[in-house]
Amino acid sequence: MSLMSFVSGLIAAGAFAQADTYVVRGAELTCSEGTLPSSLNLPQSHGVYIKDKPVMNVTDCVAEKNIGLFGFCKKTDDVCQPELCGIWSDGKEDLLIDEQPALLDRATLICSLGGIISIAKNGGQE
Repeated sequence: MSLMSFVSGLIAAGAFAQADTYVVRGAELTCSEGTLPSSLNLPQSHGVYIKDKPVMNVTDCVAEKNIGLFGFCKKTDDVCQPELCGIWSDGKEDLLIDEQPALLDRATLICSLGGIISIAKNGGQE
């Protein structure tokens, strides 16, 4: 086996992939249809902390309570008013925070207006 095929195999297996991280209060969010980033808020902690910041779970997805506005919406040509569908995808199923999967930085959330909300920065422990 050549060195190149060995390294290619490692890459394909995810050996050099960055590990998922947990998301805490203050994480930076982006929307594919928004003009500005926003932040993730948690008015009341679930009681689990990383570096003194509360850890979020997949149900922390209420517009204007947990998720701020993203400037202007490219779909509506008006001020962003998120209409969120469901909960965050891809939570950490084997680590429950208030009986819900912990939120990971790879998670996404769908807006019914056509945007996909992603976590740009996890909130402090990167």
